[in-house]
Amino acid sequence: ENTGIGGSSMGGLISLHAGLKNPGVFGKMLIFSPSLWISNKIFKSTKTFQPLEKSKIYLYSGGQESAEHLPNAHRLGNIIQEKMTNGYDIDFRFSINEHGNHSEMHWREEFPKAVKWLYFNS
Repeated sequence: ENTGIGGSSMGGLISLHAGLKNPGVFGKMLIFSPSLWISNKIFKSTKTFQPLEKSKIYLYSGGQESAEHLPNAHRLGNIIQEKMTNGYDIDFRFSINEHGNHSEMHWREEFPKAVKWLYFNS
């Protein structure tokens, strides 16, 4: 429940994949600007995800990343919210910086907020 995984860009996609496939290991996921365009399989993995305990997922995206980035992030967020509606114990936060692009500068600004929410808010 206190072990998390996180990353940005390709690291965000890899962290999401690891978190979804290992719910007994990772109870928290910090997913910044994941490279969702790399693999459509991640959406199916999210649909079949079954957390063993309560899971916390923090998803961040910038509004200026690419034409398909934010719609893909919304698609991912909708799948997670649907799972919550269906009774899965997932605490989810989706943060969007409308002016943010795909860069470390924006991820650095978001990081303290994400860590605080993941680890210090119950």
